[in-house]
Amino acid sequence: MSGVLLGLVMGVAVGLALAWRLAIGPLHRDLDSLRRQLDGTSPDRPLPLPGDARHLHATESLRESVQSVLKRYQQKLSLLAQQRKELDAVLTSMVEGVVAVDNEGVLFTINRAAASMFAVDPRQVRGRRLVEVVRNPDLRQLIEKVLQTRTSHEAEFTLFGENERIVRAQGAALQEQNEPGLGAVVVLEDITQLKRLEQVRRDFVANVSHELKTPITSIKGYVETIVHGDVEKTEDIKRFLNIVMRQSDRLNSIIDDLLALSHLEQGTQREPIRLSLQPLAPVLTDSIEVARAAAEQRRISLELVCAPQLTAQINAPLLEQAVTNLLDNACKYSEPETTVRVMGEEREGEVWVHVDDEGCGIEAHHLPRIFERFYRVDKSRSRKLGGTGLGLAIVKHIAQVHGGDVSVTSRPGSGSRFTIRLKTEADSGRQGDSGSA
Repeated sequence: MSGVLLGLVMGVAVGLALAWRLAIGPLHRDLDSLRRQLDGTSPDRPLPLPGDARHLHATESLRESVQSVLKRYQQKLSLLAQQRKELDAVLTSMVEGVVAVDNEGVLFTINRAAASMFAVDPRQVRGRRLVEVVRNPDLRQLIEKVLQTRTSHEAEFTLFGENERIVRAQGAALQEQNEPGLGAVVVLEDITQLKRLEQVRRDFVANVSHELKTPITSIKGYVETIVHGDVEKTEDIKRFLNIVMRQSDRLNSIIDDLLALSHLEQGTQREPIRLSLQPLAPVLTDSIEVARAAAEQRRISLELVCAPQLTAQINAPLLEQAVTNLLDNACKYSEPETTVRVMGEEREGEVWVHVDDEGCGIEAHHLPRIFERFYRVDKSRSRKLGGTGLGLAIVKHIAQVHGGDVSVTSRPGSGSRFTIRLKTEADSGRQGDSGSA
């Protein structure tokens, strides 16, 4: 009897073992397959369907649940990958620099604009501490404030290097709802050009006030002297009135030039300035004739070199004014018995108009600002010669409304060359960008 009982127990045990193997074995294999898929070591394919009809219903139900979880997991991975790709595209295309660090100051995001500002390779600096990558104490202090206070902060500082730049930085804490801070992010905006334009505007207001006040003060002083009867001789009164007349002419010239600049700016904004394909030589000839009297008075020779067949898209009266301004400038700063040359040539698919003089030249540090309004290289000499300080600014605007530009090359003691670049094609530009001077 005991033998029969022992055999029965052994048979049940063998049956249970066989059932366990048939039911649980495939589940182990499925779970192992799932693990490898989650680890990324197995191809992305569905778990194998049961091939043994003896699988338990519970096993099949568990397998289906696991398969559903795996599918949702893969969908979330795909969504995260797409979102990361979109975020990278946005950061890469941003003009502003973006820098993000964790709570330990380790850099985990830096876009191309920020990397350019700090002259680093974004692929090599990720994962490194910010203090190792950026040598700017202002930025580090800003990030430390954000990490310590978990509030937004702003700062403005200068980045020194090959090109000095002024940067406005805005920092904020990285955090999720009901979660501790994840780090800090800083957006960097290059405001160098904005600061330059603000300075130009301030200089313009100060300069125009000074330029207008000088002749007005002179006029007022001489008129008061005459009115109060402090001058008895007719010759003195006549001399004072001549001074008043010269100052009035100077005041009128400044106002005329300001109105000319305003007309150029408003004209390009409201309606296109008409350009047409015309020969260049007649325009340059007219400019020389306008400047000839002043040149002869200073014993300066004027020469023209321009092929008759050379044409460009121009507005003849405006271009004549620009070249005349350059000629007037060249004659004022050239010594007697020298030559001023006007040349027209086709070069690099454009038409270039050069005005060369043999004058005193211009030092290098003046050249970047030479076309700003009221900017003077030699203030006392410029005013003595009757300049308003607006002639070159007008030339710049005229070149821009032609779709071109103007430049200068000069060296002290070797004269100067001013060059206006013009377009040759009909669609090259009916309206230039008025810019700011």
